[in-house]
Amino acid sequence: MKTTQSSGTRPDHQTVAGTLEFKSNGKSIAIGFTDQELSPHAGSALFWGWLKPLDWCKKLAAALPHALPRSNNKLLPLEKALAFMHGLLCDARKLTHVSYLRRDPLVPELLGITRVASQSVLTRFFQGFTSAGDNLRCFRPLWHWGMDRLPSQKDGYTLDLDSTRLLHKDGQQEGVKGGYTKQGIKPCLHPLLAVLAEVRLVAQLWLRPGNASCGSNSAAFFLDLWKNLPRHIRLKGVRADSGFCLPELLDLWERLKLPYVVVAQLSQPIQKIIKGDLKWTATEVPGTEVAELEYQAMSWPHPRRLVLLRHRVSDDEERGGTEPGVPDLQPDRAVPAAPGLAAESDPAEPEVLAVCDGGSAESSGGQDDAQTGRARAGTRLVAALMGEDSEPDPQLQCSRKSPRIHLPIRMKN
Repeated sequence: MKTTQSSGTRPDHQTVAGTLEFKSNGKSIAIGFTDQELSPHAGSALFWGWLKPLDWCKKLAAALPHALPRSNNKLLPLEKALAFMHGLLCDARKLTHVSYLRRDPLVPELLGITRVASQSVLTRFFQGFTSAGDNLRCFRPLWHWGMDRLPSQKDGYTLDLDSTRLLHKDGQQEGVKGGYTKQGIKPCLHPLLAVLAEVRLVAQLWLRPGNASCGSNSAAFFLDLWKNLPRHIRLKGVRADSGFCLPELLDLWERLKLPYVVVAQLSQPIQKIIKGDLKWTATEVPGTEVAELEYQAMSWPHPRRLVLLRHRVSDDEERGGTEPGVPDLQPDRAVPAAPGLAAESDPAEPEVLAVCDGGSAESSGGQDDAQTGRARAGTRLVAALMGEDSEPDPQLQCSRKSPRIHLPIRMKN
């Protein structure tokens, strides 16, 4: 027979005692029961505890383009948006997953909403974004809210440009096209990313169809970000891989007087230059040398500074190991290259069996990659463009000024 009652208004079940005790390894362990409601996603309380005191929810409510509902059983647009955000925090992959949170009694109290919206309600909610203009009017103020909270840095921020692939198994979403991925040609999106390196913040993202090339529409993407940056956010330089080595993009940075480092596309003319008679200078990294020259491609209006790196590969590295005493060089990292290199190096020309472009480790493996081969033995080489100072173009109507810097690069191991 049950001998104890719970402290709440309802008694325990007839087959459940108030407490259980058992011994394990000589220790007594007690198990109790409570009527308090528990949540498997209580860890998200830290995020909402940080966000609630801020004015972000008011900004979101004012930015949403939806009209206020008139139903007696209504859910405000803000409540639907907050429920969707909570679903993302809880690793929801579909709107159906968000609706599963309706079973969690803690969510409405945690978010300050009436209840979690169902899948059909969320579907109608997203149908309210009917045009690109509505999207900009909604998300541009929220974007400014986040950027305005960044502190100003004396030396400015470094902007990294990159692209990635978002796989979609069903391939029915808008803009999903077949594109090159690590798994072959798959239905995907090919978004453009701009990241502030010092704070690891995605400053801008544009979605593109999966069949778009790496640098497609990148000049308009960068110019839109440049014109909308808050005045206290200054860029000290831009870094990008070989997919962004485009004449229109390089011209834009030079007209803005913005220093840049871009991994060069190792075309056949550049390969011939690498194999030619160059003056290589040793760096602080054992086995790594650097050379510099002025180079003008056929599509460029004027010569640009080209920095070449080569690293001698040992037998251990060829078998997948790392040479003792040599740090593991990761993609897009830097070996400092000072201007005006003139020191003599080994006059013997190294054997060059293949070259690679030192692009991102997240390479899609498709036609966008500017790789002309894999280093099999001997020497691995990397080419990079370094932006020079130039007068700003008055037609761009941009008054931002950045000091000239020599950004480093990392070469592919």
